[in-house]
Amino acid sequence: SIFLISSDGSDRARVTFLDGDASEPAWSPDGKWIAFTSLKDDNTKDIYITSLDGKNLIRVTNNSANDYSPVWVP
Repeated sequence: SIFLISSDGSDRARVTFLDGDASEPAWSPDGKWIAFTSLKDDNTKDIYITSLDGKNLIRVTNNSANDYSPVWVP
């Protein structure tokens, strides 16, 4: 899971709610989205993006290969 935490360590908020392991978070340039990878049922990784409240989950990739290390391009 991916959590947002304030600089003093307080206000911990979970932003990913998938069954698979979420990792490799990358902030969008505008600071409103986080891209990350998550392991699917078939043991491959796909890239997702979500808003900071975790309510707008979008799957960016969906294939049989592993997709990892998401990067935002302005």
